[in-house]
Amino acid sequence: MYSYEQSCSGRSEERAGFYDASIIGRDPQTDLAVIKIDDQDLPHTIIGDSDMLEIGDWVMAVGNPLRLRSTVTAGIVSALGRNVQIISDRMSIEHFIQTDAAINKGNSGGALVNMSGELIGINTAIATENGGNQGYGFAIPINLAFKIGRDLIEFGEVQRAFLGVQIVSVDDRRARQLGLRQISGVEIVEIVPEGSADRAGIKVSDVILSVNDYPVGESNDLQARIALNRPGDTVKVTLWRNGDILEKQLELYGMDNESINRWAQRMDDQPMDLDFDTEVDSHTFDLGFTVAELAQPDDLASFELVITGVEPGSEASRRGLRANDIIVGVDNRTVTSLDELKMLLDNSLKEDNRVVLGVRRGEDTLAYYELRIR
Repeated sequence: MYSYEQSCSGRSEERAGFYDASIIGRDPQTDLAVIKIDDQDLPHTIIGDSDMLEIGDWVMAVGNPLRLRSTVTAGIVSALGRNVQIISDRMSIEHFIQTDAAINKGNSGGALVNMSGELIGINTAIATENGGNQGYGFAIPINLAFKIGRDLIEFGEVQRAFLGVQIVSVDDRRARQLGLRQISGVEIVEIVPEGSADRAGIKVSDVILSVNDYPVGESNDLQARIALNRPGDTVKVTLWRNGDILEKQLELYGMDNESINRWAQRMDDQPMDLDFDTEVDSHTFDLGFTVAELAQPDDLASFELVITGVEPGSEASRRGLRANDIIVGVDNRTVTSLDELKMLLDNSLKEDNRVVLGVRRGEDTLAYYELRIR
């Protein structure tokens, strides 16, 4: 198993040979691929358990940085569950192990092992301002990678399970509004009718605190936990509702479920053409999108906040915003003017480096997008 962008040729130090490899499957949402080579009695590593990792654990990174084969560096686990926004897929799952073990260009696809030599991650990226290692390396947890690999080998594609919800992380302001005891969890902002969450009685504004007793602190924590399952699996969800702690058992659905498939198609629909054609004002935001107040020619008082452009490769583009989307809210607050949108975005980004946009797409689709400053 390799990072998706890695070469599909390999070299064995013991045999000093190269292999032709075939790609069994690839998964853009996690940047992973499975490749196959034909040989026998190949050495292999022991798979560890990335759920057992703790901050401060010693780890070693193995790879070929700068074409220096089989280089080993050591460091500690600096953080868990990092989302560094390097995968461009709108449905990406980023829940990286962060380590200060030196990882440079050429390490991607290499092993991250614990002190017992067990594989606990696949090196994938570095955060750097100069192109070299600055103590911020990231690896895909092996539990997630192994599940993806098994699916690709067995089915040729990843078996995705879905809760049937749209979620946003809870910040300190929203935690106070909801009466939460701590700033943690993810709030449900939309539920797919007849989806897993809907059938289990979960409601909008419920806050998911844990899945199978694993704490959920951010949106990507929930995504990663659900990603470890297949359609048909049952998970225990602990949630907060109006001061009460509830537990729900949910059977997860796949994309073949009619309600999930219909919802996914709605999210992929193109925004509708708009009749508003008189531009009152416009502004381009640093997150990579331009918004205009568009009004009817004969009624300048009736306008919508319409996204008129999205910069390719920007945060807005990565998160799925599109031209002709109509912005209706910011962080659970209704927005009625471009000046108000500027103010709310500026305040949210200064306070928390993130903002949640409520967007109307088409006639009956309301979507929420969590954007972060990179």
